[in-house]
Formats: sequence, C-alpha cells, structure tokens
Amino acid sequence: MLKNDENELVRCFAGEAIGVLSENLIEFLEERIPFEVDSLALVGIYSSLYKLGRKEYLIPLLTLLKDDYHIMVIRTIIALKEILSLENQDLIFEAITRLKSQDLPVSINDALARCFPENHA
Repeated sequence: MLKNDENELVRCFAGEAIGVLSENLIEFLEERIPFEVDSLALVGIYSSLYKLGRKEYLIPLLTLLKDDYHIMVIRTIIALKEILSLENQDLIFEAITRLKSQDLPVSINDALARCFPENHA
C-alpha cells in the first residue's frame, strides 16, 4: 500500500501508521528481553530490533554464536546473513571467522557454507 497506491493520502497514512507501529513494536520487543528465557527467541528479538534501527542489538546477536545448542547457532548465522550490510560486515565477518576457528558440528559448517560462502574455507 505504501509503495504502490496512487493516492498520496493513502501513502501518507500508511507511512504514519508504520512509524507508530514500529515504535510500539520496538518498545514491546525491548520489554520482552529481560523475561525471555529461550535463546532462540532472543535471536528473533535482537534481529528484529536491529532491522527496526536499533543497531546496538548487533552485539548481543553476535554473542549468541557462542551458544552450545547447534540449532541456536545456525539460526543466528541465518539472522546475521539477513542483516549483513556494508555498515556491519566487519563485525559479522570477524565473528564468523572466530566461529570457524572452532571444532564445529557438520550442521553449523553447512550453515556457514550456505550463508557465508565468500567467508568459508
């Protein structure tokens, strides 16, 4: 609607609504963090907050690469691939390089090869 509608008022109101929803969503997600006990859910929260402009959540997201649960690490790798940009590539590639230096399960190596082939040995 925001991109395609020919009516400027529709595009205006859609843009305003998205702005309000985004702010409410940011507040909601940030309030959930202290109560969330599932690391997998935190991947979604941190990556969503990052996508909504809260760049400070990249570091907590990168920290989740250290989790002992391989599904958790794989989901984090996928989330990092989704948010990869020129702005954050140095931090992400540094974390990926550190991860690769470890003895990893085949499943994590496969995820790395799929998501970061340019950075995979």
